[in-house]
Amino acid sequence: MKTNKRNISNLIILLIIGLLNFSCTAEKESLSIVEMRNDIDSLVKIIEEIHINPYYKVSKIDFYKEIDSLKNNLTAEKDTIEFWKYVAPVVARLEDGHTYVYFPYNYFMKKKPLVFPFIVKTSNYSPYISIQDGDNSIPAKSEIISINGIPSKDLISEYLQYESGEDIQSRAEWIADGFEYYINAVSNIKEKCIIEYKTDNEVFTSNIKFIPLPEFLIKQQAFDGEDEETEEPYTLKVKEDVSIAIIDFRSFDGIERMKLFADSAFTMIKEKKIDNLIIDLRENGGGNSGVGDELFQYLAKSDFRQYSDQTIIKSSPQLKYTLKAEKEKLKEKKHLTLIDSLDLTEINRVLETPYGQTTTCHYAKNATTLKDDLPMRFTGNLYILCSKLTYSSASDFAQTIKAYNLGKIIGEETGGWIVCYGDTFYDLLPHSRLIVGVSGVKFINQGAKSNDWHGVIPDIIVPSDESMEYVLEMIKEKNMRGF
Repeated sequence: MKTNKRNISNLIILLIIGLLNFSCTAEKESLSIVEMRNDIDSLVKIIEEIHINPYYKVSKIDFYKEIDSLKNNLTAEKDTIEFWKYVAPVVARLEDGHTYVYFPYNYFMKKKPLVFPFIVKTSNYSPYISIQDGDNSIPAKSEIISINGIPSKDLISEYLQYESGEDIQSRAEWIADGFEYYINAVSNIKEKCIIEYKTDNEVFTSNIKFIPLPEFLIKQQAFDGEDEETEEPYTLKVKEDVSIAIIDFRSFDGIERMKLFADSAFTMIKEKKIDNLIIDLRENGGGNSGVGDELFQYLAKSDFRQYSDQTIIKSSPQLKYTLKAEKEKLKEKKHLTLIDSLDLTEINRVLETPYGQTTTCHYAKNATTLKDDLPMRFTGNLYILCSKLTYSSASDFAQTIKAYNLGKIIGEETGGWIVCYGDTFYDLLPHSRLIVGVSGVKFINQGAKSNDWHGVIPDIIVPSDESMEYVLEMIKEKNMRGF
C-alpha cells in the first residue's frame, strides 16, 4: 500500500539496494563527463519506465530541454555529491513528492564532514529558519535571520529547488530533515559560520563551530526522544475529567503494532466512556496505509476504502520486482485470510500486465470489510488535526474520514493531495550509484474527483499550531452548553 519517502534512514536505503539485487559498489571519487551523461539518460529512462505521467506539471518538451542542457553543459568531472546537486533540481521540478533523487548520504558520511550543530524548523514564510534545541551560544526557539550574511529566506529559496513535492510549504518544512547536508553540500559552509538571530525581540550575532556528523546524529536522536511520546508512532492520552482522548499519530508504521495499540486504546476509551476523540496528524508524513485500515475498523460505520477503483498502477520491471517479493511473503503464510487471498489474486493480475501498460491498482480493487466483533468501536465526536506536514498515507486517512463523514477536519490543508502520484519504486543510476525513487501509482482518494489536485480541505481552517487549543476549547464550550 501507499508508502512515504520522508525521513528514510541510511539503513533503509541500503535495504532498498539489497532488495533490488543491485551490486553495491562504492561510489566513485569522480565521475567522467561520459559517465554523467549516461547517468542522466538512465535517470530519464527510469522515470518514464515507472511513472504513469511524470509530465503532469512540466511539459515533456520543457523537461527534455532541461535534460539536454544538463548534458551539454557538463565540462568537467564531478564527485557524487556535486552530481546530485546537478541533477536533483530537474527531478524536483516535476513536483511529485514521491519522485526524487536521494542525497548520497552514505558518501557524505564517508567524507567525515562537520555539520551545522543545531536542529531547526524551516518554513516558506517568516520565521524561515528557527532553532529547536539551542545551547549556551543560541537559545532554543531563536529565529535565524541570516547565516554568513545570507538571509534565511534566500537559503530556503535555494534549498527548495532540491525538494520534490506538490505543496511549496510542505517542501519548505521538509528542508529541516536535511538541513545538515544542505548547509554543507549546497551552501558550501563546512566548518563554522556566523549566525545572526533574534530572540525576545532582540538581535544578536554568534560565531558557531560545526560538529562531526555522528555527534549531530546522536544529538538529533536525543532531541527526538526528549518527549517520551515521540518514541512511539502513536500514543494515547486520556483526559477523563473532560471526556477527551487524544491519539498523537506520528507515523503510519507497523500494521501488527497498530492492531495491538488500537485494541488497547479503544478498550480504554470505551471503559472510561470518552465522548470526544482527537487524532493528531499534524506531524504525520505517512507510511503504510494498511495501518490506517486497521484504525478505521474502530472508527468506520460501514465497509470502507481509502482509494477509488480509478487508482491505477503502471507495470514496470521495478514494480514487478517489488510485487513478486510481496507475493512470496503471502505464499509463506501457513493460513491465508480472505483479504490475503484477494491480495494474492490481485497481485497476480497486476503481474500479468505487460510493461508500460496500466491497470487498476491491486489494493484499490476491494472495499475493506468492517469487522462485526468490535464492541469497543468509537461512536462519539471525532476530530482530525492536519497541517502541511500531513502527507501521503496521513492525508489519505484524513480524506477517508471526510469522505465517510466520520469526523471534523481541523487545521490547515494537508501537504499530501487527494489526487496524486505515489508508491515509490526504486532504481540506481549505473555510475554515480545515486538512488532514484519514482511514483508508479496514480492515487485517487475515496470521495475525490479525478481533477482534485489539492490537499484535504479542513472543515474548520485554523493555523496548525493553534488547532489543538482550538478543538479543546470547542469541546469545552460544547460540554458547557450540554449542562
